[in-house]
Amino acid sequence: MSALIANAMNNYFKDTIEPKDWAKFIRKYNFAVTDIVMRMQAKTGEILDIDPIIDGVYYTNAIAELIDPYLED
Repeated sequence: MSALIANAMNNYFKDTIEPKDWAKFIRKYNFAVTDIVMRMQAKTGEILDIDPIIDGVYYTNAIAELIDPYLED
């Protein structure tokens, strides 16, 4: 990771939100997004292009796990 990105992330977590709070928020957000998509598909019967949503949930959850492991053995 470049020093510029590391510095920006450190400043973000120092000035904006605690890392554990961010991880908790992302998990709640990911749940809400997937719930909305499933409800939309059930209501309309349409098959939505969910690949971008799947990728977004996967990668944001991976970062949340790095910051605050929740799914450890």
